[in-house]
Amino acid sequence: VYNAAELGDNGTVTATISVAGSEVGDTLTYSVNGTDTSVTLNAEQIANGVAIEVHPEDTVTASLSDAAGNSSIEVSETVASADASIGTLSITFDSAGEDGIYNSEEIGEDGTITATMSVAGSEIGDTLTYSVNGGDEVVVTLTAEQIENGVA
Repeated sequence: VYNAAELGDNGTVTATISVAGSEVGDTLTYSVNGTDTSVTLNAEQIANGVAIEVHPEDTVTASLSDAAGNSSIEVSETVASADASIGTLSITFDSAGEDGIYNSEEIGEDGTITATMSVAGSEIGDTLTYSVNGGDEVVVTLTAEQIENGVA
């Protein structure tokens, strides 16, 4: 599964079709979701493969042919899917009352105020990383309950 950082600006990834064993002048014919393209191979493409831009879940088929009329078998591969979305994070604090200032009754016994982080749209297994006042980072692997109720 590709993530947002792995996708290009247009939502594509680069797939490389290997053409090892072919010769300069051979023809690579490939199709992405039914749209055919033919490439007459040069030495660089034989050494490095033919790079094409594809979208997640596209199907790519390819075959080779030479000047003598020989053709390879057609091969096919489907590009992995992508998950490029992330949940929405928000932080709320226990109420400071109508005056907006915390008093002794609104502060916990240990002198703290509870912050709750809402992680709407997240998925079970996503991670939430936070710190308080620049302290050590805390990493939480989200559960269904935390997604539903927030992380306090």
